[in-house]
Amino acid sequence: MPRLRLPPLPLPSQWSNYVPRIGKNTAEGSGSRELGRRTVLANKKLTDQFVRALGIRKDEVVIEAYPALGQLTRSLLSGGADTTTPADWNKVTQEQDVVGPRAGQVKRRNVGAFDYPEWDVNTAPVNTLPNDVRESDVVVPKTVVAVEPHVTLFSRGLGFDPDLAPASFWDYNNAKSEDELKRMNEMRGTTPVYPSILEKNLLMCPSTVFDWTTIPRIFDNPLVWKDFPVFDASKTGVAATMRPWEAETPPITVVSTMPETVMGDQLIAQWVSSAIGDPGMERGWLWAFGRVRLAMLVPSGQYDRLMASPGETIHCKLSVMANALFRLRPLPPYHHVPDVDKQSNRTDPSYAGALAAAKVRKTRSKKQPTPAPPPIDEVTATVAGDFWPQHPRHVGLKHTAKVNPAKALVRPPLLGIEMVPRADSPIKLSQREEWEFVLRHCFVQEASALAEVIPKLGFGAENLIPKMRESEETSRYAGAEVNPETPVRSLTIEQWQRVVDVFAKWPFKPELLMLDVLEDNRQIGTT
Repeated sequence: MPRLRLPPLPLPSQWSNYVPRIGKNTAEGSGSRELGRRTVLANKKLTDQFVRALGIRKDEVVIEAYPALGQLTRSLLSGGADTTTPADWNKVTQEQDVVGPRAGQVKRRNVGAFDYPEWDVNTAPVNTLPNDVRESDVVVPKTVVAVEPHVTLFSRGLGFDPDLAPASFWDYNNAKSEDELKRMNEMRGTTPVYPSILEKNLLMCPSTVFDWTTIPRIFDNPLVWKDFPVFDASKTGVAATMRPWEAETPPITVVSTMPETVMGDQLIAQWVSSAIGDPGMERGWLWAFGRVRLAMLVPSGQYDRLMASPGETIHCKLSVMANALFRLRPLPPYHHVPDVDKQSNRTDPSYAGALAAAKVRKTRSKKQPTPAPPPIDEVTATVAGDFWPQHPRHVGLKHTAKVNPAKALVRPPLLGIEMVPRADSPIKLSQREEWEFVLRHCFVQEASALAEVIPKLGFGAENLIPKMRESEETSRYAGAEVNPETPVRSLTIEQWQRVVDVFAKWPFKPELLMLDVLEDNRQIGTT
């Protein structure tokens, strides 16, 4: 089984003893504001399960965002079968003199050295694999690129040299000389990628993916794209690795542990909507390399919205966009709740429970549909100590309470999901603004019948309803026929396609469909 040249991490319940989490110690590096309410999956067995369920393909290149100390990074590097022991790390320290920054020598950005102790690697837990995991089945990625804005976490967990990090806001304000300021300016607007001094197939980028340019710059780095498969041999450089949307999906995966913040919500929504395009057109951002797979650990509330089926209480605009543009699949840790409430408070994973709850609601409204069966029945048992930090809100306690790491969780705070872009989506670039406009206005009253909300699309929009009702055989509009008495949240993707197509071809639709937004709104997480 794979053995890594990285130090095994201590128990997650001990991580806060070795790395700063609160106070001034967290105010460092680009994107430090994203640290707030960041939770990571810290149990080695669970991160291995996530990677094995995801499936590493031959010659896979993985871009991992927000690794923190790198527990998931270690699982990715080992193909979900990390068997590294303290003895393996002790051997590494004997073979090479420099193994990464030491505790008292790590300089945090604009704060100086800190006195957090190093953990005793010899006391780190040893990972054991299930009996059904065979070495012959383990596939390790060609390259893993870890992208982490928090410099100290990066340094302590994966051995990143903090002096290589780009200058932050605080560094510019405290430049000691003109030469130092000049060096900072030279790195400004760049996204550096450095090879690990420990693991040969690990690259490190001290940046934040919330900056929209970060991922394209990583893909354009020769250290990264040299491992991409060549698609068009007639071209040279990185252009040879780009492929059309209709081609087979490339062995490239972007993995991310999403922050439980408004920034995390915004990041997910932007990644989803960025996949909109027309057949045969050239794509931008990471989609220039084809239908790149996404794999995320997301807060339970975001998981519920992404996975919601038509008719479910939490079904929303994001649900429609995500399922129209991607094929979704749950990943560990599993805990799917059918027809969950809007606050994601219900935790019963049984389909029978969802049916019973829907039956009660039907006595009040005949429009309530039957909930869709869950995509997976398996439930992953987790405890508070499987995640870091062990926040009291995960176990229903006040924020000042102390959490027992062995406390069982009624539902994991993070759930896994795989998103593979569809080759042919009903959402076309030519109607992108119409989809955004129609969904945004209709889901304001998601429980109301479509006929009640259509007038909100514009003066006289109610006259569009007969066109939406036309049968598929006789209508000149795309999509499936729509019953205007159907609740907004119960419409299928094909029915939304009809609603949007009718609206898009309406001569009297409003001229301004998009909200006024700042062009740099994707940069608000940077500092």
